[in-house]
Amino acid sequence: PEEKVGQMILVDPRSLETPDDISRYHLGGIFVNGGGAPPPNTMESWISLAEKVQDYALKSSQAIPLLLGTDGVHGHNNLDGSVLFPHNIGLGAGNNPEQVAEIARITSLAMAATGFNWNFAPCVAVVDNPRWGRTYESFSSETETVSRLSAAAVRGVQTDFGSGKARVLACAKHFIGDGGTAGGVDRGNTQMNMGE
Repeated sequence: PEEKVGQMILVDPRSLETPDDISRYHLGGIFVNGGGAPPPNTMESWISLAEKVQDYALKSSQAIPLLLGTDGVHGHNNLDGSVLFPHNIGLGAGNNPEQVAEIARITSLAMAATGFNWNFAPCVAVVDNPRWGRTYESFSSETETVSRLSAAAVRGVQTDFGSGKARVLACAKHFIGDGGTAGGVDRGNTQMNMGE
């Protein structure tokens, strides 16, 4: 039971007392968010972090590799010096699924090069109020456009890089009511009927 619980836990590596916590608590994943890049913020540091935490995960009794996640919403944007792409609002204005898929593929290549295998993207919010503070994260205020471009982003993230297997997993996020909060309040309350 403890191993099953541990496998469901995703932690910021800065919260680990020692790397041994990974195998001790049977952790299932590491998540590096904005501001949490391994110091110094270089490709070598990201690779070193990925290798180190995977080594500790393989010391657990089940030897299950970790999911290593980060927000690569417009490139591997937490890695200093990486290629950055326009936010979803700009890509939505372009309305080009092939371009969105290619941007997501390039992002996955960058993530895989650093040993990370789980992209917390695409953001599939449908913006309903321009006062919402994260309007730029949405492809559109039209559900159909968001659906089409998000599907293209997932295909791009999960590209096979010629190996026949996806190297990075996509994680569609912010899809239930995000972008439709009352008054446009970020992380606010979304009020809607079940039929909407």
